[in-house]
Amino acid sequence: MYKIEKTNYGFKLTFSETVSLNEINKWYQDCETILLNPPNEFKVMIDMVNILPLTNDTQEIMQKGQELFKKKGMIRSVVLVNKVVIAMQFKRIASESGIRSSERYLATENPNAMTMAMDWLVKGIEPSD
Repeated sequence: MYKIEKTNYGFKLTFSETVSLNEINKWYQDCETILLNPPNEFKVMIDMVNILPLTNDTQEIMQKGQELFKKKGMIRSVVLVNKVVIAMQFKRIASESGIRSSERYLATENPNAMTMAMDWLVKGIEPSD
């Protein structure tokens, strides 16, 4: 399952459970639509707290989606996670898509995760451990 929301900083993407190949393809099509006329620069929060690891096929489409967001003006992103395996998977995908240097990963077990996420997105303040 996924959800795409427009926000005052750009977009919030939420993924949960198992994301099938059909669903990730639909997500990519939806992203193409919402990014037809994006702001010049925007930021993205990605909530991966309830997602299960992606298959190889779905990872490829996720990478394409990250490349699309970057091409359309994404300047910073933050990923909220609660599983190390998800953080590792998305760091690798981000490295391959070219967004790794502008993306941060925060564990939701940290009580300050949301504040740090917003500080990174809106103000460019590096999250602290």
